[in-house]
Amino acid sequence: MKKILERKPQKKVLSIVAVLEELGFNIHFLASKNYVLRKLEKLCPRDLEKLKSAFINNKHPRFMKYFFPREPYGYSKIYGEKIEKA
Repeated sequence: MKKILERKPQKKVLSIVAVLEELGFNIHFLASKNYVLRKLEKLCPRDLEKLKSAFINNKHPRFMKYFFPREPYGYSKIYGEKIEKA
């Protein structure tokens, strides 16, 4: 096997990861829907707002794609509203 390319995470993604870790999330379990739901249910309103703010302020195409699955890039103007409702 030969290493061809290594991509470093974007700063926007690292900013969100920092907030998640600060709120007690283990980033190795973020792919688990049950784990994430349990952690979100335990967050106080202030921490939940902090998390929403991190996602709104650090837009990433992969996150936007979740809210706009049939669109190639999503809509930046509506993204914040979708995060608030999530």
